Amino acid sequence: MWSIYFVKTSSHVVQVVRIVGFHPIDPGSS
Repeated sequence: MWSIYFVKTSSHVVQVVRIVGFHPIDPGSS
């Protein structure tokens, strides 16, 4: 159970990091 939860969380974190890395948060473009 924990391994599945860890994998899902890790993949989610990676996606967020990649999105933020390629598309920096810009209040002006919101």
